[in-house]
Amino acid sequence: MKLQRTYELIAHRGHGSQPENTMLAFRTGLDKGADRIEFDIQKSADGDYVVIHDSSVDRTTNGTGEVARLTTAELRQLDAGKGEKLPLFSEVIDWAQKNDVALDIEVKHPQAGDEVELAQMVRRAGLRDPWVMSFHADFEEKFESEAPEINTAVLVRERALFDKAVMGAQVGAAIGLGTAL
Repeated sequence: MKLQRTYELIAHRGHGSQPENTMLAFRTGLDKGADRIEFDIQKSADGDYVVIHDSSVDRTTNGTGEVARLTTAELRQLDAGKGEKLPLFSEVIDWAQKNDVALDIEVKHPQAGDEVELAQMVRRAGLRDPWVMSFHADFEEKFESEAPEINTAVLVRERALFDKAVMGAQVGAAIGLGTAL
């Protein structure tokens, strides 16, 4: 029996014609036909999950500084391009709920307890087919034990590890991992 594969169009950080990881980029990605929206989250100094890829705001906004050292209010004052603000994770959840959008949530710098908090947030949201992923395997393992009903993926950078994961997926040992890679 041949394995039937399905493919989805994923808007990585939203649509590339717009400032990355902004609501404008997400809306544009959806308008252009994306099946899913991928984005990155990390915590502000006061503990809110903010949507931004880099550990600093320097590259993607008109500000400077480390995300983890800036308050939510300070982060929200920044221009991420075209007048867009850095969205909060809760705002993306609200938008996804209203528009029935599937989300790929990459957790950038998880801290102890984030697995519990994020599992509760994603579970409460009742999102369609969410994925929670990270380069931090220990976080993913804890998240998966906290919320086994939510799809998870460990992201990898090393080619050798990637090759092993793909080989494992071919023999059924890493079901779903290939999708995230």
